[in-house]
Formats: sequence, structure tokens, C-alpha cells
Amino acid sequence: GGAPVVNSITSTSSDGTYILDDIIPIAIAFSELINVTGIPQLEINTGGSSLSFDGNSDYATSGESLLNNLSQFTMAGWINAESAGSRKGFFGQNDRIEFGFANSSTIQAWTASGGSVNWNFNSSSFPYNVYHYVVIVGSGSNLKLYVDGSLKATGGSNTSNYGSNGYQFKIGGGGIFDGSGNWFHGSMDEVAVWNTALTDSEITALYNNGASISAAANSGSYASASNLLVYYTMDEGSGVTLVDVSNNSNNGTISGATWSTSSLWGDTVNYSSGSGTNTLTFDYTVANGHQTVDLDYTRTDALFLNGGTIKEASGNDAVLTLPLPGTEGSLGYAKDIVIDGAVPFVTSITSTTNDGSYGIDETIAITISFDGTVIVTGTPQLTLETGSSDATADYSSGTGTDLLTFTYTVATGDTSSDLGYAGVNALSLNSGSMRDASGNNVNLTLPSPGDSLSLSGSKALVVDGVLPSVINVTS
Repeated sequence: GGAPVVNSITSTSSDGTYILDDIIPIAIAFSELINVTGIPQLEINTGGSSLSFDGNSDYATSGESLLNNLSQFTMAGWINAESAGSRKGFFGQNDRIEFGFANSSTIQAWTASGGSVNWNFNSSSFPYNVYHYVVIVGSGSNLKLYVDGSLKATGGSNTSNYGSNGYQFKIGGGGIFDGSGNWFHGSMDEVAVWNTALTDSEITALYNNGASISAAANSGSYASASNLLVYYTMDEGSGVTLVDVSNNSNNGTISGATWSTSSLWGDTVNYSSGSGTNTLTFDYTVANGHQTVDLDYTRTDALFLNGGTIKEASGNDAVLTLPLPGTEGSLGYAKDIVIDGAVPFVTSITSTTNDGSYGIDETIAITISFDGTVIVTGTPQLTLETGSSDATADYSSGTGTDLLTFTYTVATGDTSSDLGYAGVNALSLNSGSMRDASGNNVNLTLPSPGDSLSLSGSKALVVDGVLPSVINVTS
């Protein structure tokens, strides 16, 4: 027989929302019977975000002329282009260093003092609607253009300084090849700029066979994290600010571009069963932090052998190319599976009761803030340090919000010079429950006592439940 191909991907799980530790079988159907050795893997989209540009007026800017007076530079990012055209910018600084589509079949990098470089592509070498890692490197001697970890073109000329001007560093348009315009159509993720020329091996390491690694930390052959000028991971998912994670505080501002839940980041799922049939099953277990509104794999090459094999009976290797995510034949097209593995956690504890001293039968309201809405059943409790024996504050209100109130009534014998709770595990369910709307159990761990986010660290509440006693009687 010929080489088996993937027909479709689906799941035997019902449509709906799945939470932490739920298991979802993902089934990949091939065109014929196949045999598996080892543990192949499937990379699925389990969260993250990217920035989407409509090709008309969307862009982002650093607000600074980041590319001024550089003797060397590297610019890189993951782009998912829906189309190309004349002078459609990826990122750069007008009239200094410019990078993007020169036309519908050419990617170009142009510099004011170091020449330019072009790479001609077609639908096979650079397909649309797929993430590609694009990189331009200026060494002072030449320009090198890389796509998906491979050097595609070399050009440019010698320069000791790539120049300076007053234009801002832009992403997606708003002035890259020209003073305005140059609108990119598609999505971008993980845009970074360095003040050094990355090596071939560093670019290969960052590409990581399409899986990417963080540019913020040195890893393997990549050793230039300290040379970052700006690094936008685009993980915010909301708002109009791009956070620079390079520690240079070059935060960006978004104009028009919108957040997308599609991201190049994913998690790998191991093959579990199906050898000898035409359907392979990969069991995905929802982990903490996983979130997506429509579960799918990351890209068309998201199926990896991982050192194993997938072959038909005659020994022909299977073609591992998958349907484009979100299109007919894909998991996202076949199923409506929502992943919510974001476990709520405590962000701070304080009190709405004024600082001061409180005696027997007086009450103190203690509020616990969470990073999301919490639904409560029963009467959870918070154990407090109150002298020789601990006291408890009972849950009293707040279900359906992100702020729960616990009420503590001072009892005889309770004493504390600065009321606090009895450690990071002092919050207990007391046979009740605390969950988010999807059903994830809350992480009950508290800030360490004395921390600024803790009760004793944020308030000065004195407890005096000791009754006065007769010391001496005279006549």
C-alpha cells in the first residue's frame, strides 16, 4: 500500500466544558490500518493568546525608537499571515530597519545604512494561515533572513551603525516601510528584538522545531537573553498594553488589533492506544492553567513521532500532516470542547474592621480575595491564632463573587497582639465546598502569615478576650 494519511481528528468526549484532571480522548483517523512503536505525541492548544491584525488599520507600538544607533540587531516573531501584499509590515522602524512583505511573493528586510535582503516564496514554501518564525539579523557585515529556523537569504552591506530617527518601533503596520499604513493581515505572537546578531544555532534553538522556546531565558544554544531590547510574549489576552518581559520596561500600546485565543503555544499529549487499527487515541488530561474556548491542536504539523514510528503494514511511514486547525476534519471543527483548568486561588486576606483592640463578643470581619468568582456551599472556616487555643472564623457571605467574608467573634480567653491565621493551610472546607463556575476546586493555600497580603501583614487587630481577675482584696 501507499503512505497512510490523516483523514480526520475528533474526540469521543461529548461537547461541553472540562475541568482540572478531566480526561479527553483525542482520536486521529488514518486512511488505512497502521502500526505504532514508541509514544508519538500530539501538541494541542491549551491556552495563551496572540494578537490579531485586520489588515486595515491595526498596529501596536513600543512608543520608543527602539532601533536607533544599533551596530548589530536581530528582530524575530511568529506570524500567521492570512494574505500578503505590497509593503505589508511585520515589525520595524520606518526609514531605519523595516521587515515584512515587499509584495505578494517576497519577504524583505531593508535598512537605511546596511542594504536590504529579499526572499521569494510561494504557497508551498510559505503557506498562509500557518504560524511561521520569521527572523532578520543584521551583523554589521550583512543581513540574514530566516524562516522557520532555516536561513533563506543573505544580502545587505557593511555598516557600523544602522542609524537613528524619531519614528517609533511598530508591529503590524502604522509605519514600518512608510510613515503610515503597511497593514499586516493575520496574527502575531512572541515578537522580540535584540541588540546583537543571533547565531544560526541560536535561531534554530528558538525555533525549536516549531514548538518555540522563551527568549527571556538562555537555553541550550541560545545565550542572548541579556541582549533583549524588548520581548512581547502577547500572553495578556485582554487590554491595550503589551508587556515587555525583557525587564527593559518597553511596554507597548495596542491600536485596533484584537486578542485571539489562537496561540503557537501548546501542550503535548501522549499516544495511548490504537496500534493495528486505523484510529490512534491520545488521552489528554486537563492540567492547572489550561484554558481554551474550543480545543484543537496547534498546527498542521502538531503530530510528532517523538522517537517512535507510525507505519502501515508494508512499512511505509504515515504522512503526519493534519487538517488546518479549525477547518473541516480538525478537532476544533468536529467538536465544541471548552477547557477550563484555571484553578481559583487566594490573592490576599484583610479585614473591613478598623484597626484597634477588640474584646469578648465583639466581631471582626475577615475578607479573602480570589483571582476569580468562587461558589460556596456549607460553612468553610479559617483557623486563627488566638493564644493558648486557636479560634475559627466561619464563612458568612460572598458566594458568586471573588470576595468571601468570614466572621470571627472574640471568645473568652482569646488573645493576640496582631491577629493572624494559623499558617498557609488555615483555610478549610469544613465539609463544604469552594469551586469556580466550571466546578474546579479552589486552591486553599494562603499567603504566609506576616506577608503584606496576609491578615496580620495588612491589618493591626488586637484581640483581648481575657477577663480581669481579682489580684488582692484589702480592708
